[in-house]
Amino acid sequence: MLGAQREKYTPESLVRRVKEQLQTVEQNIGKLLDEYGEFKDHPEVVARIRKMEAAQQELATLEKTAEESAAAEAEAKAGREAESGEWLRKLRPYVASKSRMDDAPYLDPEKEMLSYAGFDITPEELAKRHGIHEEAAALLEEYRSAGVKEPPDLLTETEKEIESRLGQFSSALRNLGNSALGDARTQLDWGKKFIEENVPKAQKGEDFNLLGRDVLARIQSSIDSAAVFLPADDEGLSAARSDMETLTKEADALRELRVEKIRMLPDRFSGPDEAEIRAAAEEAVVKEHPGTSLLRMNIISAEWKNDWRFQEGADRIVRLVMTRQVSVQAAVKKGSDVLLLTVGVYSRSLPDWSWGPLKGYVMFTDMMLEENVEK
Repeated sequence: MLGAQREKYTPESLVRRVKEQLQTVEQNIGKLLDEYGEFKDHPEVVARIRKMEAAQQELATLEKTAEESAAAEAEAKAGREAESGEWLRKLRPYVASKSRMDDAPYLDPEKEMLSYAGFDITPEELAKRHGIHEEAAALLEEYRSAGVKEPPDLLTETEKEIESRLGQFSSALRNLGNSALGDARTQLDWGKKFIEENVPKAQKGEDFNLLGRDVLARIQSSIDSAAVFLPADDEGLSAARSDMETLTKEADALRELRVEKIRMLPDRFSGPDEAEIRAAAEEAVVKEHPGTSLLRMNIISAEWKNDWRFQEGADRIVRLVMTRQVSVQAAVKKGSDVLLLTVGVYSRSLPDWSWGPLKGYVMFTDMMLEENVEK
């Protein structure tokens, strides 16, 4: 029955349509037999009855198929709902709102995506927010790869909101990077002007000033801070690094013109870690310049300076960690030369936010006169 039109119908609607047409056929044949029973064996009547019976059997088959299809669809729908429910339990806590009653089952303060990032929040809090956003991004990618079919409105809304907050947080981090880069650019411009003013004096044999290693260290620190939050291929960052390299070379050249002017900066640190800092600095000096004898050492930073860094752990997860550092100057004798080494001593925060072991590295090396070591 219905012929080529069958393709237009779902299993359920096909059953209804066939049943409607069969009911008309049954009524007509029943009326025919009631009124003309003596013709029930007539070949034409027999053919119609057989056709009707075939249609009845076909209807039974269609009804069975429709029931199986409905059961399969119900099972599939239940599966989709279960899958969507599981993804809601995973994703919704990142964006659940206290003001929405239907969000009550998903509220979790430890997973809330707070997408603001600024220098007015602590490194610990920024690291926590970064970790939460990284987790949400990974889960969102996993969700999209799963290809969930017919997600409910709340799940679709959740996907869009997580994506939006990831964008907001990324933008906030970029703003932090641009702020640090702006500080670096200001200092670089000042350093360039300083060099331009003092090189001509040195060339004329006039008295001139040196660009301090502490100044270069501060500029490098600003560039390093910017690098934490900006893409590696950021043009402004690349330009700052190039200008920093040029400024360092020019400052070195200026210092070489007046070795007798180089002095050690005063000892400024008075914290409880002084002995450990000196030990780490001395270890770095021995590693970089074995066989030297230490003449004098000053911790030229008044206190620890904290910075943020991204660090990949053994589990391949990149985390935002806090690093603290001080600068140390060490005058050492190597053969007949006296070197003034500027050493960075640092430690990184551990997962429990305690501090890891102190490590040192030589940042700058200058020549100086031995008689100026104690001046």
